[in-house]
Amino acid sequence: MAQKTWIIKGTLKLRELPLSYKDGDKWVPLSGATIKISANEGIRWNSWGTVTTAADGSFVMRKKKDASKRKIRVEVQFKNKNTVVYGENASLLSKALTLLKPIGVVNNANNIALNGILTHVSRLTYKSDFYTLKESNERNTGGGDYEFDYGTISIGKKASGYLYEHASIFYGCEKLRKHLSQMGQPFAKKIAVKYPHNNELIPDLGEMSYCSPINNCVYLVKNSQRNSLYADGQITFNTLYHELMHLWAYGYSKGEDNLAWQLIVHGGTHDGLQAKTYTAFHEAWAEHGSNVMLKNIFNQTSDIYGGHDYWKGPFYKPALIEMGITNIGKVDRQEFGWMHVFNCLTCDGLINFNTHIPQEHAPLFARVDQLAKDTIPTIDIYDLMQVFRMPDPYTISEMNLVDFMDRVQKVAPEINSKMRAGYMKVFDPSESKPPRDCF
Repeated sequence: MAQKTWIIKGTLKLRELPLSYKDGDKWVPLSGATIKISANEGIRWNSWGTVTTAADGSFVMRKKKDASKRKIRVEVQFKNKNTVVYGENASLLSKALTLLKPIGVVNNANNIALNGILTHVSRLTYKSDFYTLKESNERNTGGGDYEFDYGTISIGKKASGYLYEHASIFYGCEKLRKHLSQMGQPFAKKIAVKYPHNNELIPDLGEMSYCSPINNCVYLVKNSQRNSLYADGQITFNTLYHELMHLWAYGYSKGEDNLAWQLIVHGGTHDGLQAKTYTAFHEAWAEHGSNVMLKNIFNQTSDIYGGHDYWKGPFYKPALIEMGITNIGKVDRQEFGWMHVFNCLTCDGLINFNTHIPQEHAPLFARVDQLAKDTIPTIDIYDLMQVFRMPDPYTISEMNLVDFMDRVQKVAPEINSKMRAGYMKVFDPSESKPPRDCF
């Protein structure tokens, strides 16, 4: 039988996202997704291969086949060489937690054992689901011209299973990945996100989303008490971006394995003053970075851990003191101390703030009380990223305020010793002078 060119095409779009995540369109294109085409001319479906959606969400497959009548199936998988979204998958993580449950005291031996278990878990392959988008009811030849044009295929809230959620996660991941690549700060590791994630051995109220530095996968929790992908019934990228900023940092630093066991055994890494400065540093970096990225990519005003509105400026020092950050020696042991540092370094007009007067609508932050020309050198978040990406790897032993500022000065030589001394005063909650009198 003579060969014909079969054409299957369409455009994949995501709809019903919150307005803050859209680019002005009612629907947003899903680029970079994998489209699988299959055909059925008898009793069995045969794969014709896969194509990738273009920047506008469009896809097209051309296949030389005979003129037999066929059913056509179009499926989507949210996976490419840079990003993958996993669905509900069983793993050895539950078994690992079963082994750890009797452990009352975490010591070095147990830490090593846990890391061994998690490393083994990291070798397991999760499954990225294929979702059916279109499927023919009858065998035909596409109206006789062997072309199946599905037009716009939209994915909305009423989609089956987790199709809408996985599409939203993929869209959010790809937006962040492309933005950071354009800014010269790409992810060093493939983005991997698992949703929903729920472990029956951890009480639902205490289970938190996290990014594992062992297998470099983001786990977004959905259980009876928490759904990390939703807020007030709408998709939110707040938790997703927080964990993705962890993933970015893990790609350019070394020694974070202990964050995994601290999270699993203790249930969190947000417990006030930390014994290890690297724990507070990583959490602050992820929260600061996610807030800035949401602003830079979507122009979205976000909040810090669902409570304080994010504001680009130094923190109100009495608020830091109330958190137990009473002096410069405690700044790098608490994530809000580190966020204060990041904000001071990257805000515009630092000398115009009064760190002893709170913002009216954001009381965690200091208020602007003058409008003078700022002569203090500042950097932005992309400069901060270079602190991780210097020729010598950023290790957990350097994630303290002194070593961090050493690296900042190498990235931004304009912050000389005099300027550094001024910044240290602004960082210090016990320093009573406003920023303008610190330099």
